[in-house]
Amino acid sequence: MRYKQKQKAKEARHLIVVALLALLALAGIGYAIYFMNARPTFDKETGCPLVNGQPAPVEHLVFVLDLTDPLTPQQANATRVSIERHIKAAPAGALIELYRVQANTQSFTKPLVLQCKRRDGSDADALTENARKLKKKFEAQFLQPLKEKINESVGITKESKQSPLIEAFQSVGVTAFEAWDVQGPRTLVVYSDMLHHMRPYSMFTTRLDYSGFKALPYAQQHQADLPGVEVELNYLYNHPKYQKMRNVQFWQHLFHDAGATVTKTYNLGK
Repeated sequence: MRYKQKQKAKEARHLIVVALLALLALAGIGYAIYFMNARPTFDKETGCPLVNGQPAPVEHLVFVLDLTDPLTPQQANATRVSIERHIKAAPAGALIELYRVQANTQSFTKPLVLQCKRRDGSDADALTENARKLKKKFEAQFLQPLKEKINESVGITKESKQSPLIEAFQSVGVTAFEAWDVQGPRTLVVYSDMLHHMRPYSMFTTRLDYSGFKALPYAQQHQADLPGVEVELNYLYNHPKYQKMRNVQFWQHLFHDAGATVTKTYNLGK
């Protein structure tokens, strides 16, 4: 009798163990399925997060470098530090674009850089992700190539005879901001002396204020469209005679008419 009772108890314990193991196995399978479905996917070309199969950046950060005058070592270093500071502050999934303005108006029709910021591993899940691997991928696929393009750009020494800034801002409005229509914050960061210089209109030879400029056919032909964009102007003080408050106010009005807002201005010196 006692033997049968012991045998039944043993069988019951065995069944309980089997049941627990089965539950654990099912839980593990369920978690794996959930993890695979919940795990974000990314666009192979840009590294941007995908939503319903389409790239969906969480923020848009566009840099415009005016290289119509060579940057001094001080300006090059300040520009490099500023760009890297912005990128460090941007969240993973932010779309980063870099444009160069040179004499040729085709120079800014395509971005030099078009990549979403990768995760750097700092928020890696200790159970399911490898923080070191994420950091290595971040540096190799995003940070290092970006730094190379920045260094290449600030090192350009060829001086240009014209500076098509107004055309550049109109182009970027279409190529960058309209093309992507990011629903998060949209920021345009400019590094320039902010002295537009083209044959139809030059800030070196024409003393028109913004209202006078706005009446020109040239202004109407090159009206930018930058709705909801916040603009940061980083002045390269190459020609202080022409870079007074009148110049700042001109660009404040121009961006306002484009639907944007100049939120910050900085002096990067000579």
